[in-house]
Amino acid sequence: MPENMSDKPSFQNKSKALEPEENLVMGLWGKFTSQFNDGKSTSQFQDKYYQSLVYGFRDLKTVVLNTRLSRLDFEQVFVPLRFATKIPGNRPLPKTNSHQSQISPEIWDFIAKIPKIPAYRHLAIIAPPGAGKTTTLQHLTLTYANNAHRQYKAPKLIPIMVDLRNTCDRITSEQTPLLAQLVTKQVEEGSLPGFGQSAGLEKPPANWFRDQLDNGKCLVMLDGLDEVADPDQRQQVSQWVNQQMQTYSQTAFILTYRPQGYRSILRSQIETVLEVQPFNFNQIQQFLQGWYRQTKISSRGKQLSAQKQVEDLVERIRHNPSIASMASNPLLLTMRATLLACASMLRECRVEFYSKLCHV
Repeated sequence: MPENMSDKPSFQNKSKALEPEENLVMGLWGKFTSQFNDGKSTSQFQDKYYQSLVYGFRDLKTVVLNTRLSRLDFEQVFVPLRFATKIPGNRPLPKTNSHQSQISPEIWDFIAKIPKIPAYRHLAIIAPPGAGKTTTLQHLTLTYANNAHRQYKAPKLIPIMVDLRNTCDRITSEQTPLLAQLVTKQVEEGSLPGFGQSAGLEKPPANWFRDQLDNGKCLVMLDGLDEVADPDQRQQVSQWVNQQMQTYSQTAFILTYRPQGYRSILRSQIETVLEVQPFNFNQIQQFLQGWYRQTKISSRGKQLSAQKQVEDLVERIRHNPSIASMASNPLLLTMRATLLACASMLRECRVEFYSKLCHV
């Protein structure tokens, strides 16, 4: 009996019968691959972003140019600051003495507790010039960029550092940007702190910074509000900072400023204020030893000579209150250590160095 060809489904008919299922599978596959590619693009950008930050912050830049002291390994010289805490509107804690300052908390003690203590989500660091505010933010940035935050039991966050003094014109322009827009533009320009045109960072994926900020995945560090020279502009920038803290309410913020700007900032969203404590003797000694290890010369005789100079300076600091007071400021201590390391420089270089110190 001849087969009835019409009763046997053709390949073409079978294909048509499965077309809705195929469309569903292809749609799901397309969505998956799109998300996968977006995730891959995001991961690649974040890796390059971190590489750029490491490139920009790995060296401690000194005021001495054209010498081997111009760039030192940042983490080998950095000494963590200690803080006294105060809550805006409340009576500040009494000043700590030398013993108390040794056990005062460090910046990581607060960041590690952000998930559990909401008041630590908005921090302010106040200190006089040269006390290490910006250096502390650089340390945080470099630590996160190196994925070394785990040693401090800190939450995983993406560091964003903004120099308010250098961005105030853009912030106070007619078209005031949101933080995500400002940072995206600065990354594209290579103008974020620590960045350079040589960093080679590609354009961020669409809305990348906005998404990270919206989801509370960033640590935003806003440096130098008090360094905005014009009072009216400074007030505008202060209002902008408050607005960003409200807009990105799940994001962690750190703001730095000098003590004289403290009163005006109290109206902001800041929940905890950290007052930098002067270097104690242990911190001074730690810094000088780290400095010595970075600047020692290959000749053993010169090494011994430099080490002896450091030991002599430590003893003078220990027994001379005036020198100790000067050394309690990290910037002044850095200058003194630089002079120590440059004792053998030509007179012309020393004149140039003093000129740069006066400029600082």
